Amino acid sequence: MKNFIDRFRYYPIYKLIFNLYPKKKRILDFGCGRGELVSYLRRKGWDAYGVDPEIGDKPVSSEDAFFYSLENIQRNIREPFDVVILNFSLEHCKDPALILRQLYGALASRGVIFIRVPSYEHILRQKVILSFQSKIFGHRHFFSRNSLKKIINDSGFSILEINTRFCIAALITIPCSIFPALDPMIWLYEKNKIVKLTKGAILGLLSLFFLPLILFESLVGQGAIISVVAKKVN
Repeated sequence: MKNFIDRFRYYPIYKLIFNLYPKKKRILDFGCGRGELVSYLRRKGWDAYGVDPEIGDKPVSSEDAFFYSLENIQRNIREPFDVVILNFSLEHCKDPALILRQLYGALASRGVIFIRVPSYEHILRQKVILSFQSKIFGHRHFFSRNSLKKIINDSGFSILEINTRFCIAALITIPCSIFPALDPMIWLYEKNKIVKLTKGAILGLLSLFFLPLILFESLVGQGAIISVVAKKVN
């Protein structure tokens, strides 16, 4: 069950990265949370590492793949990274501009950074149903396409692609706005299997119902999630 859920959540990210780097290299997930994406990438053969302040003072893996700060990982992993991922983490940072500049320095020459954040423009359009993206605990910043482009360019990166491509997070935005208890980050770790399966099934059905709308919004550039691929200039 867990492997199926991880594949569903992370396979699109993996494919995007693999298309950029067919030869698997060193990768950093900044704001890795519980580390599921890092573990998924490691199973796929990547030299993957994760950083998250919630981890604490020590790596949480015998493989030393997880660290509590960028400074901590740079003291232990001396080689630069080929790819950095900020998968719904930039909006949680106290100083996003500073973090991007630090990650620029952690990347190898012409390394790639992949960023996904909630779209503030979409939140404003969906305010009638109280977009759950605006209610998630710890969101300190919200980005429009233009504000995100500016902060990325100002940090030294060259943007290769920016869009509101369809993704799983976009698909669940409306159902979770209507029923906050369906937020996967709540029920995915539910120990009661019946509760977990019930909430998962309800979320799946509602997501299918709203799928045509979400697809349309994504295609016309008004999707719930902004995705960016940018490259280190030198």
